[in-house]
Amino acid sequence: MKEGKPIEDVWIDDDILDIPIIMKNSKENVNYSTQKPEALLERIIKASSNEGDLVCDFFGGSGTTAAVAERLGRRWITGDIGKPAALVMRKRFIDQDVKPFLYQSIGDYQKEAFRNNRRFQRVGDLSQVVLGLYGALPFTPEQCNDRNFGYVKGTHTLVMVDSPNRLTTAATIRRAVEAKATLLGGGWQKVVVLGWNFAFDISQAIQQYKDAQVEVLVIPPDLLDKLSKKGYKKLVDDRSVRFSSLQYLVVEPLEVIRDGAYDELEVALFD
Repeated sequence: MKEGKPIEDVWIDDDILDIPIIMKNSKENVNYSTQKPEALLERIIKASSNEGDLVCDFFGGSGTTAAVAERLGRRWITGDIGKPAALVMRKRFIDQDVKPFLYQSIGDYQKEAFRNNRRFQRVGDLSQVVLGLYGALPFTPEQCNDRNFGYVKGTHTLVMVDSPNRLTTAATIRRAVEAKATLLGGGWQKVVVLGWNFAFDISQAIQQYKDAQVEVLVIPPDLLDKLSKKGYKKLVDDRSVRFSSLQYLVVEPLEVIRDGAYDELEVALFD
């Protein structure tokens, strides 16, 4: 700003770069379509709050409001109805090295997205689509009447797609292992479980069945949105759908070391 020039009512990227826009090579760019410049949020937050105040943004998007509030010494609460936005925000906060924060999933994004998608009347219809995007083939009704199961052609790999209406739990993993041993006479070398949302103790189940050749993968959180916008054939043709490994921590039992009036806790984390 030029010295003595008041801030105008409209904040734009003009000849004095009042609020510079976010370019592709901008350091703050997180590749989110509705991302706002940090300079814009910094001006708003400084003008409307003091250090230590609570700043709330319930259409969080890329998390710019919370990220700037943290940097300016404000407390913050942010949220978004879209799971992809929540994942982008969480990564942004971690990269910014913010103070410890609580991350909660309230409601079920995948369940609501499935319910509002008119293309899929039944969970089995969606499971068939997910199988195809993964590269698996469905069984015929004569082979298996459960439409959540399929197989990878030319291999001995069984594939199971879990429902968006529930969490993938230890019971899900156990069911997949049982199907691997019994479905069509068994003989499967491996079973892949594709899940939407996971129970908090899913890591224990994976460890419990690690010798049973079970692989657990995450269905992309924005898959239903992509299907609505691009359609199944386009997603198959451009092979843009990626099923990622489930990320989780394994915590070993705490070791307590007693030293006079104080107890020292040793925590071991893996993966």
